[in-house]
Amino acid sequence: MITPILMLGAGRMGGAILEGWGRAKAFAPADLMIVDPHPSDAALAAERAGARLNPPDADSRTRRRCSSA
Repeated sequence: MITPILMLGAGRMGGAILEGWGRAKAFAPADLMIVDPHPSDAALAAERAGARLNPPDADSRTRRRCSSA
């Protein structure tokens, strides 16, 4: 199994990286996991191509860490 590539935040810079990776076919979209509370158009396009956008398990792990601090 390939470890997914995690993109934390996909605003202007993250979105540009996603677009570049997509154009270069650097990774299969299914290998990308994107966590962003306000996904950019590039993040949404990556999701349509097969990337995982805001997966539920990532959300629950974040909440546990934040609430225990």
